[in-house]
Amino acid sequence: MIVVEFAAITALCLVPWPARTRLTTCIFMAAVVALVPGFAEMASGILQRLDASLAERETPQDLKQFQPAGFPQNPNGAYADLGLEPLAGVPMIACAPEPHACRAATESFGKLRAEIDADASTTIVLRRFFFPGWRLDPALPIVATDPLRLVSFVAPAGRHGYLLQRVAVPEEKAGWAISGLSALLLMAWAAAAWRGRKRT
Repeated sequence: MIVVEFAAITALCLVPWPARTRLTTCIFMAAVVALVPGFAEMASGILQRLDASLAERETPQDLKQFQPAGFPQNPNGAYADLGLEPLAGVPMIACAPEPHACRAATESFGKLRAEIDADASTTIVLRRFFFPGWRLDPALPIVATDPLRLVSFVAPAGRHGYLLQRVAVPEEKAGWAISGLSALLLMAWAAAAWRGRKRT
């Protein structure tokens, strides 16, 4: 309701003054009055959560909704129970068959750097949940293991270094393009309105 009332007030504010009547003014005032309780309740909730967070700081946690589809979960577990028990003891990197070197190190923003030295092609499993935004450099196909849904790929024979990092998926790039185009159109509209007002 707050969004609807905000949109109504904004629309009434944009109505030219000569076109306003007593009825539109009454509607405007009613929308403002109706918006006050919603803002008051929202502000009260923000203050309550702020007081609670200052009194007892919580450690940020992941949420189930960000875990990959198919990850085994306890059906009787609570919403806040991540159910990460199956990952207990899973190493940062696992290689099969065992190569001469199989090392991994974490970097900023969840990146993972792996070093492999093998005489034959090796299947690599990294302790990162599979996500469409993960990319390997140099590029290799990435698949999800079953049932833990971890990142896996096949490295060719030889000594290689790989960097697993998150990149923007096509949907994100499309969103950026739409947002940028919207911003340009808004600036063009504002410039045209300003010029028109300056001429008058």
